[in-house]
This record gives sequence, C-alpha cells and structure tokens, in this order.
Amino acid sequence: MIKFNLDILKTKVYYALKTNSLSSENWEQIICDSLGAIWIEGDKYLADGILKENNLNIKTIHFHPQIRTTKPSRDFVHNPEHYDPVLELVQRRVGLPHLNDMIEDPYVIGKATIENFKRFERESFEKFNTTKTLDVIIRHGIDRTEKNYLVDVFVEDHIHPDADELDWIENLHGVKSKYKGRQSVIGVKNNKKIIARNSSGTGRQQNCYLIFRDIRRIEHRETIKLPIPERLNYDHNKLLEEILSKSVDN
Repeated sequence: MIKFNLDILKTKVYYALKTNSLSSENWEQIICDSLGAIWIEGDKYLADGILKENNLNIKTIHFHPQIRTTKPSRDFVHNPEHYDPVLELVQRRVGLPHLNDMIEDPYVIGKATIENFKRFERESFEKFNTTKTLDVIIRHGIDRTEKNYLVDVFVEDHIHPDADELDWIENLHGVKSKYKGRQSVIGVKNNKKIIARNSSGTGRQQNCYLIFRDIRRIEHRETIKLPIPERLNYDHNKLLEEILSKSVDN
C-alpha cells in the first residue's frame, strides 16, 4: 500500500490554513505532494494525480463540529458514532444523450452510467500509462474544541460495481419540490446504497454519478491533528508597496 509523508501532509495543510486556501484543487496538490505523486491539473481526466501505475481519484468532504451549549461538543474523529460513516461522493457528471433518464428503466440508466465511468477511467490509463485507480477520500474540519484542525485520509482500490448484482430503484422528487418526476436512479445491494445517478433537471448535481463509501471498511487510514494557525492578514498598503518595489517598466 502507498505511504504518506506525514510531515509534508501536516506542513502543507497548515500552510493552506494560514493562507485560507483549502480548495479541492489545493487538496489534490497536498495529497500528491505528500505521496510523491504527480499532480494532474484540471478535470479532463479521472486522474487527479499519478503515482507509479495508479490513477489517484481524490475526493474531499468537509465536516463541521457539533458545538453544544448544554452537552459536550462533538467532531467526526472523536465522536464517530454521531457522524454517518457512509459518505456520498460525487465522481463526475455522466451525460447519457441517447437515453431519456426520466423514463428509461433504472437498470439501463445505471449500467450505462457505470460503463461511461469505465471509459473515462480508460482515458487516464491510456494517457498516463497507468493500470489501476486508487480512491483517496479526505474528511476534514475543525475539532470539537475549535482549536485544532482534523484531517482523516482513507485510501483503497477503486472497484466498479456490477450493474447485474444491484437492485435498481428510482427515487422521485417530493411533492413540495420545484422539480417533478424522477430525481435519481439508485443501485442497492443488501438494502445499502452503492451508487446512484442524478437525473436531468435536478439542480446543481444533475447528471452526476455518485458512490456511497462506508469508510469503516477501508483499512488504510491516516489521521492528523493540527493547531489552527493565525491567518495571514490582508495588508493593502504593504502589498501595494511590495508590488511597486518589484515592478519593472516595460
């Protein structure tokens, strides 16, 4: 299994906190740096990074602590029983132009979604001469004391579900929703959600392919805790002075 340089992980996250720059793209760079991997900029390929023969499929989810006034506060590391261990992760948008995803059989939509994602993965295999995909899942957020920052990283092989092994159901919009009809199709196994695809006309995440990952079943995990640093302040005059001092007449 891959090995993190935890010192690099800690310093990169700490610096990002100081500069208020923990975006999804920054997380990709941080993970790649801490693994000695090559960061792949943009979203053209499945690979967010390349580590030897592996595509790195990096996903992040931000958790807020439950700050309470009459009972002890909670966070996702110290009080896992109060946080859902099954994470809903958006993989990518999957357009199905030859199918009407509002009326087509859920199995047909689900199978086409999986095959579309496999083709997307193969493009990265061919581009970067890789053969496997590793899912890197990051939970992060302030702890229950509001003095520390928690980072929880899980890594495991990406496994494509078999559409024929799942029960496919449709999920309809509620009666009070501004949208009508089918919200999504969901692939279920043993009464547990495995994957889903949101239908057209569902707002921000329409056409998105989702996976549901139970992090309790992932063996490779790294957890770090960092003190929250003092943020770098914006100083207009100082920055303008620096710009002018470095400016060169053309």
